[in-house]
Amino acid sequence: MATSESESKSKVPHMLDYEVERRRFHIDVPEHFNFAVDVIGKWAQDPDKLAMLWVGPQGEEKRLTFQYFATRSSQAAQLFTQQGIQKGDRVLVMLPRLPEWWECILGLMKIGAIAIPCTTLLTAGDIQYRAHIAEVQGMITDSEGMVKVDQVRAACPTLKHLVLVNDQNKTVSNAEWVDYRSALTNTSPDYVAAEINRDDPCLIYFTSGTVGYPKMVLHTHTSYPLDTITGKYWLDLYEDDLHWNVSELGWANYR
Repeated sequence: MATSESESKSKVPHMLDYEVERRRFHIDVPEHFNFAVDVIGKWAQDPDKLAMLWVGPQGEEKRLTFQYFATRSSQAAQLFTQQGIQKGDRVLVMLPRLPEWWECILGLMKIGAIAIPCTTLLTAGDIQYRAHIAEVQGMITDSEGMVKVDQVRAACPTLKHLVLVNDQNKTVSNAEWVDYRSALTNTSPDYVAAEINRDDPCLIYFTSGTVGYPKMVLHTHTSYPLDTITGKYWLDLYEDDLHWNVSELGWANYR
C-alpha cells in the first residue's frame, strides 16, 4: 500500500535515542486489569474500528472489528463457563491461524482462566506431556488436534473439558467434544467478566525445549498483555497500521 509523503513524515520511529527512551520509559500498572475488557472492550466502543483483516487458505477475506471480538469473546466466555471452566483453570489452546483463536483466548481472559497457547505442530506425546505437567482442565483445538488428543486422552486424568473448533460446515462426531461454532449460537454476549487482579495468572507458554524438556513460563494479566515493547519499539507500529502476521499463534516472542 502506497504511503503519501505527509503520512511518511508524520510517522517517525518511536525510538530515536535509546538512552533517552530508556530513562523515560514507564508502564502504569493498575490494580485491576483485564486485556479483554480494558483494551479490546475499550476499542470496541468504536463499532467500526478494524481489529483484523483475515485472509483464509482459499483467499477469502474477513474484516473483523474490535466490537466483533468483544462480542464473540463474551459468548465464548459464557460457553466455557457453561462447560465448567472456572477462574484459575488451565486450558490448552491449539488452533491454526483462525479468528476463533482470539475469540477463545479473550474469552478465557474474561473468565480468569489460564490459557496455554500451543503450536499445531505438537504431537500426541507433546500434548500429553503438557497436559500432565500443567494439570490442564480443558483443551480447545481443531479436527486434527482432536485426533491427537484422543490418542492420549486416557493418560490425561485432569483433562475434563473438550472444545472443538471444527472445520466450517462440519459437525462433531465425537460426543465427548463440544462443537464450538454450533454451541456459540446458543449463547448471549451479555457476560460479566471476572474481576482480575494485576498479579493473577493469565498465560502459560512452554519453551521450545531446545535443551531438555519444554519448561513453563507463567505470565500475569499485566506482565505480558500490558507489554508495549514488541509492538511499539521492535515492530514500530502505530495504532492504525496494518501488521502482516504469518507466524504460528502458539509461539510467543520475548524481547
